Amino acid sequence: MNDLNITTIIISLGGAILTYLGTKISNKASIEKSNVENAEKLYQKYQSMVESLERKVEKLQDEIELLKNKYEKEIAYYQSEVEKLQDENDELREENAKLKGEM
Repeated sequence: MNDLNITTIIISLGGAILTYLGTKISNKASIEKSNVENAEKLYQKYQSMVESLERKVEKLQDEIELLKNKYEKEIAYYQSEVEKLQDENDELREENAKLKGEM
C-alpha cells in the first residue's frame, strides 16, 4: 500500500510539474503576443500623430511664405511712396526758397 501511495504521489507531482511548465510557456507566449500587439498599436498611433504634425508644419510654412511675400510687396510699395514724397518735399522746398527770395 505504501508503494501505491508513493506511485500516486509521484504521478501527481509529475502531472503538476508538467501542468506548471505548460502554463508557464503558454503565459509567456501570450504575454509576448500581447506586447507585440501593443507595440504595433502604439507605433501606428505615433505614426499618425507624426503625419498630422507634418501636415500642420507644411501648412504653417505655406502661410508664412504667403505673409512674407505680402509684406515684402507692401514694404516695396511704401518705400516707393516715401521716395516720391521725399522728391515732392524737395521740390516744394526749392519752390518755397525761390518764393521767399523773390519777396
